[in-house]
Amino acid sequence: MLRLAKSRVAGVIAMVLCICLVTLPVSAQVDRSGVRNIIAGKKSDDNVTGIRDLSDSGKMDAKEAGENQSGQGVSLGGMVNQVNVHVLGDVSKPGVFKIDISDRAADVVKRAGLNRATVRIIEVRHPSEKNRYYDLYQYYYFGDLEQNPYLTDNDTIFVPKHNGAVRVEWSVMRPGVYELSGEKNLHQIFQLAGGFSHGMSQMYPIKVIRFSDGGEKFVLEVAQEKTALKKFKIIKGDIFIVPDTINAKGDFDYTVEAIPGEQHVYPTANPEVYVIGAVMTPGPFPYKSHLTIKDYLGFAGATPYANLNRVKIISNGKRKSKKLYDRVNAGDVVVVKERNLDQFLKYLGIATTLMTTTLFVITFKNTLQNQ
Repeated sequence: MLRLAKSRVAGVIAMVLCICLVTLPVSAQVDRSGVRNIIAGKKSDDNVTGIRDLSDSGKMDAKEAGENQSGQGVSLGGMVNQVNVHVLGDVSKPGVFKIDISDRAADVVKRAGLNRATVRIIEVRHPSEKNRYYDLYQYYYFGDLEQNPYLTDNDTIFVPKHNGAVRVEWSVMRPGVYELSGEKNLHQIFQLAGGFSHGMSQMYPIKVIRFSDGGEKFVLEVAQEKTALKKFKIIKGDIFIVPDTINAKGDFDYTVEAIPGEQHVYPTANPEVYVIGAVMTPGPFPYKSHLTIKDYLGFAGATPYANLNRVKIISNGKRKSKKLYDRVNAGDVVVVKERNLDQFLKYLGIATTLMTTTLFVITFKNTLQNQ
């Protein structure tokens, strides 16, 4: 009985192996053909649909393979990887942009180019949603990703003109121009600029350059205390100069090239020092706070007739006598006086006469002694 049972089990196993050997090539062929049909876009026996049905000629357009009927870019797996976004408003290149689904609003705005547009209040519109507003400053300076959203197909970004700007210079972490969006006092502006830098001088007040509607310039002073900064009300076009330890003692006229956010340019003394008068190469030289009058005379090259004891400085429209080792400010003019040639020749003639007379007397005296 035991032998009979073993022989029956062996027979069953042999039958199963025969069936597997017969059916395996057929099933493998079906699977391979199914895969080929999916890649080609045909329907397989399992009702699996490919990316796109073949055209009547049996060939697929290469452009259509990566783009659906709405213009969205698609991958081979049928996933949308590009969308169309409209950018309007005060940008250099308004229009429709095809972007990757991984792009954010800041990427698209950068591609569109900004004129005098704001990045503080950009508007994102979608047909099925309420309009959303974002402040890209919060993303640029503080890393807030919620203020730099991803975009979906057919979104519209509207970029309006900015409402005004101010400028912060010298001893702050991020000097530059900042758009206004609800900021009212000087303390809020310095927060945007990253706060004061280590080189700030606490011995001097903050300078505020402000222009009237008629273009008249005023230079105001604000104490560095937090309370004073919060009380000082800003207006668009203000320029704030935070004193540093190197330049704080300088006597500047605080001229500027342009009011922040405005198109027109104001006359200004460039950050240079001009050397004129009895020098070989008169003209402007780059301003460096540690250089003295003697250094700038070395750049310009004093002539043999230069009177180095009579050097004048024109600063803020006033003439001042200076010594060679005095420092100058940006925009100053160094005037090197020339020796008076007539007086020089007169003195030279007198000296020659005296020398000739002295030699004659000495010679005559020696002659008398020898006799």
